[in-house]
Amino acid sequence: MSSEDLRYRPALFSPTSSRRRLEDEVEPAVCTVDKCIGISPALGNALEHIVEQLDVLTLTISILEQRLTLTEDKLKECLENQHKMLLQARQGE
Repeated sequence: MSSEDLRYRPALFSPTSSRRRLEDEVEPAVCTVDKCIGISPALGNALEHIVEQLDVLTLTISILEQRLTLTEDKLKECLENQHKMLLQARQGE
């Protein structure tokens, strides 16, 4: 079959259905802390390290979100106070 045949052939291949078939056929590796079946120890260690780093990043982002929220709340409070002070100054004139 030439590349032209593939180009003009109706869509028989669906990435979604193909992915589903592949997921059904492939059994996931069973992993514990000490032993992973189906992957090399080096890959297992690398994946564990990646997961640990992702946990650290998740915690860091959570803390940064909390700090950003506090800063936004303080800014809103400052702007409200500034607005009140301007209104009081105008009324005092």
